[in-house]
Amino acid sequence: MTTRWIGPDPLLAVGDMGFLVENYNESTGGSQFFLRDTPAYTNRSHEPRLSGWCGTWNNIGTHGHGMARVIRVARNGRALVASLEGEELAAALEEFGYPELMTAEPAMRKHDHDHIPRPNGRHPANRRSSERPNCNDDVLPKSAAGR
Repeated sequence: MTTRWIGPDPLLAVGDMGFLVENYNESTGGSQFFLRDTPAYTNRSHEPRLSGWCGTWNNIGTHGHGMARVIRVARNGRALVASLEGEELAAALEEFGYPELMTAEPAMRKHDHDHIPRPNGRHPANRRSSERPNCNDDVLPKSAAGR
């Protein structure tokens, strides 16, 4: 079980559950976490995501961090939340109307680009020119390709 302090949010109470969503400001490096009734959505395909990077708009990146339950509320309104796992997560996803997210593949985080499966195990920049889709021979007319 992972815990994290979020807020302050005067509306949170012990026992509240929701989707833990982070907004990361790429300009300042600061993050804000929110407990919401709906998951983060990708900014292009508008698909709900339980976890991972969902997109960036105006230098604000959105990341899903699963679901969490409030386990403590401080006097100043900050809340300590604990991540939900296993059967508890499955029950919460069903209650919130997103049971399909239990089996969904986690979204790729923005900085996990080096772990994308590649053809033949190579990064696209390391492929032979004959394998590259934008090879000059494909773009130039045949008369210019032989030069």
